[in-house]
Amino acid sequence: MSSLTRATAMRITKKEIFIILGIVAAALTALLVINLTSQKGSVAVITIENNAVKEVDLSDNGEFTVKGIENVTFEVKDGSIRVKENDCSDKICVDTGWISKTNERIICMPKKMIVEIK
Repeated sequence: MSSLTRATAMRITKKEIFIILGIVAAALTALLVINLTSQKGSVAVITIENNAVKEVDLSDNGEFTVKGIENVTFEVKDGSIRVKENDCSDKICVDTGWISKTNERIICMPKKMIVEIK
């Protein structure tokens, strides 16, 4: 009898399904609005420990390094920027890939570095 009670307690009601669907719909709508209203940026600002060390024009294609950030290679191409290579252990900044829209960021915690599109 206790297994029957557990099975009944584990059922999801129609009300709970509608609530879950409403939350998912609201989240998808928010993501869609954010993506549609984001504008392409023209400059990337690279900061180390909250100090801007370089502004990069996103129309200048090529690879470069930044003095003060060891073993990190950046790449700019077609109005986007990415961290191409980094010797940090987790490589989250490399895995972030290309960014090009305003307020997008690449963050590297081990190097205390942020790349932000303006």
